[in-house]
Amino acid sequence: ALAAIEALIERHTLSDGGYESSVHDILSSYQTNIALTSYRQRVEEGGLVGFDNEQGERVIECKYGWASDFVEGRAMVATPEGRMGLIASDGEEIIEARYDELEYNAETGHSWVCHEGLWAEFDYVGKQLSDWSNED
Repeated sequence: ALAAIEALIERHTLSDGGYESSVHDILSSYQTNIALTSYRQRVEEGGLVGFDNEQGERVIECKYGWASDFVEGRAMVATPEGRMGLIASDGEEIIEARYDELEYNAETGHSWVCHEGLWAEFDYVGKQLSDWSNED
């Protein structure tokens, strides 16, 4: 969300560093993505975790051994075998649940993922940003 707001402001920035209109006016035109703000209630069934929407309808089947709450449209999940990944609020796997560890930073929208002792950084949409390397 922060990146989208920054891009919106950048589009309204003039060559002299000023703005076409006030930052307040620019931000008031920002449309919140419903998928990012949709409420998801974590539910458990048969020892597995999934999510229901505001109306109590199952939107993400109970197939995870563990799941965090959604923050900025993303939730960390773990398979029953303990493999970690990242999902969107519609259930789409942003980062496939096959890694040893995953740490999601909602402020940056980036995740640090560990696989076989090596770490790599991924962006908000699941694109790998860095090579696999030892953590410094």
